[in-house]
Amino acid sequence: CYSRTAGLSSDVVVTQIGMKSKEVVVKLNELNRADFLEVDVRGPGGIPVARPRLTTYLIFRNGEKERTKWGRSGMIRRTDGKCWIGHPTIEKNEGVIVESFVRVGCEFGIKKIPYRRGKASAIRVDFGEMSILELRVTGKHDDETLAALELELRNEDGYRVSSKVGKSQRRGMGDPMDTEQVARRKGEWLFAGLQPGAYTLSVRLGRRSRSKILAKAEFELRQGRNRESIELPALYKLLVKMKNGTARTASLKLTGSARGRSIPSVRFENGTTAEFKGLLAGAYTLTVQVGRKTMMKTFSLPGAKEMVIDAQEGRTAIVSRCADGSRAHRMGIRVGDVVIKLNGSAMKTSRDVNLARSGPRKDKLLTLTLERDGRQRNVTLNRDVYTEKGRPFRITTR
Repeated sequence: CYSRTAGLSSDVVVTQIGMKSKEVVVKLNELNRADFLEVDVRGPGGIPVARPRLTTYLIFRNGEKERTKWGRSGMIRRTDGKCWIGHPTIEKNEGVIVESFVRVGCEFGIKKIPYRRGKASAIRVDFGEMSILELRVTGKHDDETLAALELELRNEDGYRVSSKVGKSQRRGMGDPMDTEQVARRKGEWLFAGLQPGAYTLSVRLGRRSRSKILAKAEFELRQGRNRESIELPALYKLLVKMKNGTARTASLKLTGSARGRSIPSVRFENGTTAEFKGLLAGAYTLTVQVGRKTMMKTFSLPGAKEMVIDAQEGRTAIVSRCADGSRAHRMGIRVGDVVIKLNGSAMKTSRDVNLARSGPRKDKLLTLTLERDGRQRNVTLNRDVYTEKGRPFRITTR
């Protein structure tokens, strides 16, 4: 057993078959005791907490900026219920220590306690009688929406003390509420094992890291049972359908705010349909990637319930190849000319071009309506202009 500065104690433990336990006593001398903070954690009624979770950290100043540096989470448990945990440290060139803290978590809650470093630093942390929060989510929402909600509760120090998703609980790192009971019956939620005090509740739909906060409320909890409610705004759905093509994903951005709010992307089923759920009222921009082309549409909610994306919309047939000296070049056709019509049929897709080009073989002539610099003109060519040696002439869509 050792600290960062020197060894504390050592012992040789010999184990034998059938031996149940061996106790090793570690004694700290006065020099090394200054490296540790003594923490005495007590639960309701002053009962010692057997296995608290401790983490030390500090705030230091480097120039005009203040930064946070985490220290140690490992600790030494003593037989009298108290614990020792090492102080966080910084190098001399990193800055000056402003304040030191220890975060204490257990089955009764979580607290952030400032302390002073010294030769024999010691603090006592008391957790009083616990509170229970009965929360009701109101609003006209179906069971599918309620099951997808995520409720996050933070205490006045900003620590997340509970996070619930649907009918189950999501336990994150550092979450001390391992023994909470969760209940959801027609929009009713139960938060147990809370310490009295001020709390902030955030309600999201889906993943916490990316989804927008639907509703937010602040509560002051007393000892015992507390009943509160939070109302969610109206939520809408949007169905996206593909026409004349397929796509993999669609994304939305709420354009009502200056920076825009991103909504998690959704995948198309069979490349043709995708559905967004839990959308707030506002103006949106829909983005769909079709091949190499990005297609965007704007709409507002409430209002639009379905958006149809035509993969061929906005495409234009153009002359992509016309070699010098070819018959098409001698007829005045140039690369970049827009093909408005071919044999009287409008040209928007590559399929239109292929159908017109491979029409009845008795039609040996092709009539192209071309546009260049805002002016249109008709050019008549033989059909075999496509099969000319070297393929000097080609029409494609973009």
